[in-house]
Amino acid sequence: MALEVEFSEERSAFIGWLSGEEDIFYFDNGSGDKEPVNLLINVCPEGQMLCHDAEIIRDIVYYFCETGERNPKYEWIEDEFE
Repeated sequence: MALEVEFSEERSAFIGWLSGEEDIFYFDNGSGDKEPVNLLINVCPEGQMLCHDAEIIRDIVYYFCETGERNPKYEWIEDEFE
């Protein structure tokens, strides 16, 4: 399992979760925004995949560190971009 977190200049986070079986999920903020957003290193494919709340980011990271799983309290978008 792996968790990837990349940040924008505004400190929003693009959060991806990868299982050992190549299932990929991204945090979903529920906005439905499909526009790409610049990150500090890469580009987030869609604005709806950005987390703007530092408490949620911490909650997701801590939950992953404790369990190795994606936090079920939040909505996730399954990767269908291949």
